[in-house]
Amino acid sequence: MKVFLMTERKEQQISAIPRDGRHPSLWKIFFSIIVIVLLAESAIMVVLHLYFSSLPHAEQAFADVFLLMVILFPTLYFFVTKPLLGEILESLRAEQELSAVCLQLNERKTFVESVLTNMQSGILVTDHDCRIQLANPYVLNFFKLELTDILGRNLTGIAPGLCDTIRAGQDGGEAQVHRDIDDIIVGFRRFDLKSPDGAVTGNIISFVDLTEIIAIRHNLRMKERLATMGEVVARVAHEIRNPLFGMTAAGQILSNELAFSPSQRELMDSLLKEAARLNRMVDDLLFCSREPKLNRKLFPLQLLIDETLRINAPMAADRGVVISSCLPDKEVVIDGDQEKIEQVLLNVLKNAIEATPLGGNVSLTLVAGLQDAQIIVSDSGAGIPEDDLEKIFDVFFSTKKRGSGLGLSISKIIMESHGGTLTVRNNPEGGALSTISIPLHGEKE
Repeated sequence: MKVFLMTERKEQQISAIPRDGRHPSLWKIFFSIIVIVLLAESAIMVVLHLYFSSLPHAEQAFADVFLLMVILFPTLYFFVTKPLLGEILESLRAEQELSAVCLQLNERKTFVESVLTNMQSGILVTDHDCRIQLANPYVLNFFKLELTDILGRNLTGIAPGLCDTIRAGQDGGEAQVHRDIDDIIVGFRRFDLKSPDGAVTGNIISFVDLTEIIAIRHNLRMKERLATMGEVVARVAHEIRNPLFGMTAAGQILSNELAFSPSQRELMDSLLKEAARLNRMVDDLLFCSREPKLNRKLFPLQLLIDETLRINAPMAADRGVVISSCLPDKEVVIDGDQEKIEQVLLNVLKNAIEATPLGGNVSLTLVAGLQDAQIIVSDSGAGIPEDDLEKIFDVFFSTKKRGSGLGLSISKIIMESHGGTLTVRNNPEGGALSTISIPLHGEKE
């Protein structure tokens, strides 16, 4: 792919110059002149010989002619042939030097094009008005555009966030770029584009997609927080579990041995129910504080999904929510902990149903790729506030009044322990979109 803005005519001129530095047309001219001079002198000698041979004393006359030609040859050489030869040789030297320079320029051009083509970062060259003059293939792939679509176009129309940041005088850092339906953070550097006389004529901009780096950075921060919190959570959970166990046991004994009035029975049942909820929360806290142990086995995802849909069907019916599914006919088998993956899917489906209004719908789609399988759950709710999207996997973060804030955190830990991912984002068409990605062949523990 050519990234240099060179006219077709100039490229043809350079490509027409011989690679070995020779110019055949000049050599032809040189030898043609020598032949013409020799032929002219020979013709003069023949004519003079024929003329003087008809005269008396022909031999003497021919000798005079020969003497004349001996005198004429040097004269013709010094006054005609030698200057002409000098000019031709000078032209040949100039052509050879020009050919060598053009050959170097071609090699340099090929080298620079190869570097720009294979760089794993975007290179943009713009003028003072941010009109694009050059772009390498990384830029075209990043924005999914052709070279003809981008050259001469203003950077504002392609990456307004990056253009505004540069116009604000910032020569490096991070900027937001909109691509397709997502806003992507890129890291960039800007340099002055200078002419041969040193005048600044535009900008050279290099940038790289930071999406994966930011995701890794976010995961590291989360793991650091979990690691810091893990020891504290484990100790607190154990401290809570002991008195909680005593309270639950005492409540059950009282409930079995004493005769309660209906109102007292209701209070005791409520106490035991809340104690059980606290006990589940302690279990969840302990789960978050340590690496989960997986009981791996091969199982078909379709059967797990059908079971999960059956379990959630009553809740969906009570809320007037319609659940639809799209599963491939070919069986999708994975290697993982079936109970824990079912726990993740139950939690994701429950969140989708609770976020969907009366009469809304929830859809589940299973897509099998070469390396992994994806379970995509979408709802027709109001979506997730942008400020909450980055925090939904944080421990204890919840948008529900009675939520513990542990469901999605545990689900993410389970998927990561399988070598997979759990992502949640807003659907441009409305609602939220949750994607569970599971490797088809699993990962070794």
